[in-house]
Amino acid sequence: AQGLRGPITSAAKLASTDHRVHLLLEDDSTPLGLLRTGTKHLFFYHEASRRMLDEDFVCVLDFYVCGSRQRRGLGRQLFEAMMHREGVLEPAALAYDRPSPKLTAFLERHFGLPPTPLQPNRFLIYHPPQRGSRAQR
Repeated sequence: AQGLRGPITSAAKLASTDHRVHLLLEDDSTPLGLLRTGTKHLFFYHEASRRMLDEDFVCVLDFYVCGSRQRRGLGRQLFEAMMHREGVLEPAALAYDRPSPKLTAFLERHFGLPPTPLQPNRFLIYHPPQRGSRAQR
């Protein structure tokens, strides 16, 4: 969806990060989807205050559902399971690393999140985290 020349996620790359991989499996063996997340400290422009702010975000770094299995609700199932495991209460509280047009369409279709300009760091941020947007652990 992004026109990349090769894979950007590998086991070797994951071993040296704190990223988390959420998998959707068929019959506990065949992968149908992958969603990679990680926490990042990001700077962003806050429209209401007209200032640059910084905050820690749970970020969606990769999101993929097998092409032959798309449009069957599996992406939403994987996404909602990830939010539950990450303790995030709403998709707008996440940041999205260089989202593809397919991902932004998915967010609008399933969660009512409109297309929004990317931040200068190329992350999509709907609003800064607010108290209650992330579940307490």
